[in-house]
Amino acid sequence: EELLNLLATIPEVRVTSRSSAFALKGKGLSVPEIAEQLRVSYVLDGSVRKAGDQVRISAQLIDAQSDTQLWARNFDRTLQNIFQIQDEIAGDVVNQIKGTLNIASPAQRQTDPVAYALFLQAREQRRLGTVDSYDRAIELYQSVLEIDPNYPPAWDEMASAYQSQAVTGLRPAAEGFRLAREAALAAIDADPSYAQAYGTLAFMSQYYDANLAAATRYLQRALELAPGDSALIGSAGMLLQNMGRAEEGLGPIEYKVDLDPLSAAWQYTLGIAYISAGRFEDAVRAFETTIGLSPDFSLAHYNLGIAHMLAGRPTEAATILLKEPREDWRRAGLAMAYFERDRHKPGNAQGSTASDLVLADLLEKYSGNMTYNIGYVYAYRDDADGAFEWLELAVEVGDA
Repeated sequence: EELLNLLATIPEVRVTSRSSAFALKGKGLSVPEIAEQLRVSYVLDGSVRKAGDQVRISAQLIDAQSDTQLWARNFDRTLQNIFQIQDEIAGDVVNQIKGTLNIASPAQRQTDPVAYALFLQAREQRRLGTVDSYDRAIELYQSVLEIDPNYPPAWDEMASAYQSQAVTGLRPAAEGFRLAREAALAAIDADPSYAQAYGTLAFMSQYYDANLAAATRYLQRALELAPGDSALIGSAGMLLQNMGRAEEGLGPIEYKVDLDPLSAAWQYTLGIAYISAGRFEDAVRAFETTIGLSPDFSLAHYNLGIAHMLAGRPTEAATILLKEPREDWRRAGLAMAYFERDRHKPGNAQGSTASDLVLADLLEKYSGNMTYNIGYVYAYRDDADGAFEWLELAVEVGDA
């Protein structure tokens, strides 16, 4: 993973993102099959074995079109030399693929090897996305920073863990975003050129501060420092959409998905972007791809149902919405789908009994944490007064 991140810093090289590359692990595919799915020309493969302080790393670079090995090396080192190994492998790979391109070998950011091992454990815990794993990740990041308080990746990823807790209700929003801001700023204090921390602040400015101007400044700075970072480019597309520039925001998000075609999260983001741009059939395809990659992906069935409803298929939308495991979102979607389904039936010009019943249940059980969602349900049901009442409440309580 660190080699992938290192090679991705080379502007002249297009490197598939982690989520897509790792999605093929253990699938038993041949190198040409892997290359076709990831749309790449070369595959870097290898293994890591560790015993005590000793590390053996094997690496090989394969030309995917001819399925031939271009280069292979084994490295036997101590953990103290781990960054040297990464730099050597990256340098050798660059020498093999650069051809007529003028590519410089990248250099790895270094820290104490013990801190580095803790950092990798923390990252894996954060990605598990559970109640306990977020807490464990934060503890591990703090352990890293006790050893090396000037290691920007640890500060920034700890900020992301705090943000994840805040947006999923595992920590009060004010507290979570305050801690995230402090950590992101600490990353920048340690290294003002660390681009990802500016991206973290841009997210916070949009979804907590509601300050799109500040988000723009942070994201512009991030892209100045890392113009080829595909996640930052995709984030720029999301910011454009939040500014109301829905069609213009699609390009950067589609670019990110092209680099990361097997990422369920970015396929989902693309589906949301298509809905914002009014391209409902494209949204349907994106959400179907999301579910194909990750059948339990949070809110994918909800948004697939909404896309079908907006495309004029409310009955099919209701069937899909019934599969959404989150009851609160399922009821919000069904209140709209049933209304749309029934409003054109003879004798139902005034609305839908089924929609009324689902909405009443939504209000009874979830009015405390679904204020914004209830607002747009009322709006879809042509009740402007109800919509404004709930949207004003959403602003009052700080519904992100």
